Amino acid sequence: MIGMMMPFFIITMILLGAIYPAIDVTAGEKERGTLEPLLTTKAGRGAIVTGKLLACTVVGLINSLSIIVALLGGLLLLPEMMGMSLPINVTVTQILSVGLLTVFLAILYSAIFLSLSFVAKTFKEAQTFASFGMIATVIPAMILMFANVRTVGTIDFIIPLYNVGLLMKMILLEIASTNQIVIVIISTLVYAILAVVGTKYLLSKEEVIFRG
Repeated sequence: MIGMMMPFFIITMILLGAIYPAIDVTAGEKERGTLEPLLTTKAGRGAIVTGKLLACTVVGLINSLSIIVALLGGLLLLPEMMGMSLPINVTVTQILSVGLLTVFLAILYSAIFLSLSFVAKTFKEAQTFASFGMIATVIPAMILMFANVRTVGTIDFIIPLYNVGLLMKMILLEIASTNQIVIVIISTLVYAILAVVGTKYLLSKEEVIFRG
């Protein structure tokens, strides 16, 4: 049960936690007129992007941590309160592994939505862009809940976002291999770096900053 539910809830909560801060610190600042003064300070473009990325990542992680605690707490306490027996076989290693993947996923989500939001002219337009991103994420996450992860191929472990949820599920089912873990971590870091570089590039283009 945990192997089926937890990846979906973690992905969804990171998405919801990172998406609105990403919109606010990009398109929101454009509307408020605070982005241009920020760019005139001594802080470099890389430092500005990093700061915004960390802020979005932290909020996403807090959201995902809350659902992990609530889910585990509910599965542990509710059966006992109802006089039922529900075996929970989750080790500390599994929890730490999923936690590490959650960090990588939060960084990637934040970087992607920062890039999308910088392109938008207004907060409302950024929300529209983000809604498509949410659909593109939630549907694969729902499919993952019922997917047979024992028959996946190597290509599945390099599909952005989906690969992290897939590995989470496999870790909780205790069927993940070291090679699969390495592939997912490296590919996710590469995607995150590309997204951050893309965001930095957008921040250097006046037609993007002053769009609209």
